[in-house]
Amino acid sequence: MNWRPVLAVPAMCAAALLALTACQQDTAAAPAAPATTVPATTAAASAPGSAPSSADAPATVTTKAPTSDPGDPDAPACATANLKVTIDEAEGAGGHSIAPVHFRNTGPACWIEGYPTVVTGAGATAGKTPAGYGGGLSDGSAPSPYLLEKGDTASAVIEALNANPDGTACQSVTTIRVSPPKERASVKLAWSGGCAGFEVHPVIRGTTGRED
Repeated sequence: MNWRPVLAVPAMCAAALLALTACQQDTAAAPAAPATTVPATTAAASAPGSAPSSADAPATVTTKAPTSDPGDPDAPACATANLKVTIDEAEGAGGHSIAPVHFRNTGPACWIEGYPTVVTGAGATAGKTPAGYGGGLSDGSAPSPYLLEKGDTASAVIEALNANPDGTACQSVTTIRVSPPKERASVKLAWSGGCAGFEVHPVIRGTTGRED
């Protein structure tokens, strides 16, 4: 009857060995935990204040500057030396004598504007008025600058009375000296008209000295 305890010990060891083997098999067979995926930062996102991409930036439109008449802004005032100054025969009407004086450009392009200066042979200076009996500016207008190309002409009307304002006879005037606007140099011209109350009006493009 002493053999039973000896058999029980090996049986218990065998049971323990089987349990350990089963644990190792469970551990090896257990599946790995799934990897956690972190979303990548989108490349299109940009830091605050960063410059927009070329696709987002508005298109740049280049506007060509308007072309002006070449040289016009730099053209000088018309000089007496470059102007041919002539005068028509005076015509009389209503006690007035009227004659346009012409400034024809013989040099490079130049600007002419305003009133000529007219001094009679007797030393009297003509008054400068916008308009008068025989021509000048339209009502309410002001003198304008004119660009004279070579060969172009601007004219101004000179007027005079055929007698003194009080009706008495005046001393005959046979010559006048004319300076273009803004010029000191003058040209001596023959005068065939009146002898008192001289006036001159602004230059106007053309040969009449009148605004249409």
